[in-house]
Amino acid sequence: NHAVSLLNGSFLGKILSEIVGILPYVLPFNSFDVVVLIYCHGQAWRHVHIFLYIWNVLFPISATLFIKFQREREMEKEGRLRLRRIAMKEEEVGPLEFIEEMTSHVDEVQQMVLDDILSTNANAEYLQRHGIFGGSIDRKTFKSKLPIIEYEDILPDIQRIANGDHSPIFSAQPISELLI
Repeated sequence: NHAVSLLNGSFLGKILSEIVGILPYVLPFNSFDVVVLIYCHGQAWRHVHIFLYIWNVLFPISATLFIKFQREREMEKEGRLRLRRIAMKEEEVGPLEFIEEMTSHVDEVQQMVLDDILSTNANAEYLQRHGIFGGSIDRKTFKSKLPIIEYEDILPDIQRIANGDHSPIFSAQPISELLI
């Protein structure tokens, strides 16, 4: 909602408000966060990615799907649900197509982000401990090499950092704050 409030009633802000408002009705989860990444160049939006953050995992979502569902739900409430494509106002088409385009290539974006994280942190002890030495690696291989962990699994590493160890344990960048 913070990202939506920053958009001050813009069309994108209204779309994000609709998405955030409908999620509790369409998701079988009690708790989730919405992450909106908006890449700007000056005053112009370049990319918009919308994710759900559930169980410490980011899931990409399609803006158009939720807006269409919301409009169908509103029409159903009024008893006017039709089985045809929902007509949108002309001024809504451009921004909505932009959002759909920006959220339609999530696989490539996720691979790009994974590649960036792995190349930036190629010397991190944690990755090397699991046989990941930087460079490009696909998600399937990444998931097979890095197990799902619990806090206790990395507690010794966290304690090293808390005790002032500045080695690249989890990240190539030094960890300057540790909030537990």
